[in-house]
Amino acid sequence: MEITNNSNCGCSINGCNNRDMALNYWDGKRYCAEHYEILLCGELEMLWRKWEEGDPPNRLRYLIGRYHTEFDRNYDGEHFLTQAIVRDRSFNWEKTKYGAIFTVMRQPLKKGLVYDTWRFDILKMSFTFLRQRKGEEVA
Repeated sequence: MEITNNSNCGCSINGCNNRDMALNYWDGKRYCAEHYEILLCGELEMLWRKWEEGDPPNRLRYLIGRYHTEFDRNYDGEHFLTQAIVRDRSFNWEKTKYGAIFTVMRQPLKKGLVYDTWRFDILKMSFTFLRQRKGEEVA
């Protein structure tokens, strides 16, 4: 994929004629939805492969959250993720053969602290809600 700095208000990939831009920016350049997702997933996968154990690098957490926010719309209302929640309030990360399991701290009003555990599948690029715990049950 050859990146160019064309100023025709289209995708920054050389030869791409798709001008349907939905604010898809990557490293300050505009991309069509297809090329934007390829770039995001490519960097996400590269960082996931380099991650060995413990908490993942901040950039990987950021990209996982960004992917969920921009592409994964499979959530049921009460259990949800945002880019900021994954980036700033996730912990207990465990790298799995095909992704990761992690916990996020949420603060719903009137319920106190709530901890949600999620699975991220890098092959399917999908998120699965696993369980919820309240209060001091997760340390």
